[in-house]
Amino acid sequence: MPIIRKKKSKLPNRENIDHVICAKLPDKELERDLHQIVSNNMIHGPYDNDFPFMPCMKNGKCSKGFPKDFTKDTYIDEDSYPVYRRCDNENNVVKNGVSLDNRYVAPYNKTLLKQYEAHMNLEWCNQLGSIKYDIHYRSSPVERLSFHLKYKQHVFKPSQHVTNVVSKPTIVASQFLAWLECNSYAEKARELSYFEFSTQYVWNKSDKVWTKRKTKTKSLGRINHVSPKSGDLYYLCILLNKVKGPTCYEDIRTVNGTICDSYKDAYYALGLLDDDIEYISSIHETYYWVIASFCRSLFVMLITSDSLSRHHHVFKET
Repeated sequence: MPIIRKKKSKLPNRENIDHVICAKLPDKELERDLHQIVSNNMIHGPYDNDFPFMPCMKNGKCSKGFPKDFTKDTYIDEDSYPVYRRCDNENNVVKNGVSLDNRYVAPYNKTLLKQYEAHMNLEWCNQLGSIKYDIHYRSSPVERLSFHLKYKQHVFKPSQHVTNVVSKPTIVASQFLAWLECNSYAEKARELSYFEFSTQYVWNKSDKVWTKRKTKTKSLGRINHVSPKSGDLYYLCILLNKVKGPTCYEDIRTVNGTICDSYKDAYYALGLLDDDIEYISSIHETYYWVIASFCRSLFVMLITSDSLSRHHHVFKET
């Protein structure tokens, strides 16, 4: 998706580009989490005569120009394309038995990559040709991952006859329920979160089952988006990016051996949700210099603006 920046926010020189875009493997000791994310999502390779079946291979070479050359500094070439800094610092990662270095790293932004933990190629664009390249760069297929609360899977449309509805396989099996089922018997599956699952397994729509991936081509998992106003469904969505190998709904909201009452409580127990302490303190301070009705109005305003993580907790504490 092209992002057009205002004139004052453009990246006019290589120092500005380096501040936003990175094309190297992070130091494994200093940035262990980021190193793992880059290794899982931003490595383009290996691509050579040993891997002729890869989608971007054309006439025995990678059509995207990988591996790139080692480059000491970022610069703009004569065709106005960026050439990013790629140091020969001996950092590497092993993929399919091949050691890959900075020449195989697709450019990315550290903040965005750590936030979404997915393939996010970020390029500096100076012409329409660059934008076209960026749109068509991604070659890995995307698997849309559906999910639902317990007993809330979508099984029919209003126009369908009831006799057709009750025989539908999605009543007892959905993509999400099949994932939970696969985790119950596949040991390797329990090492993966939901969005990582499609890199190793393929969803068979006709049989409604997940099967082990037989090719080396990986699919990128994308969990369906839901609004923060969706309540427990939203917190379930967030947890599915963190929890690995659950076999039932209770496993998803289990933290350190304790089953939480809701997905929101599990989200909070994992330290992913604010404790609202600043709002509690603010209401306490306000109480001493205004009438009670103003405090109630303040509390309502905080709820309607979605500022509170746990409004029941704030109400109880104030």
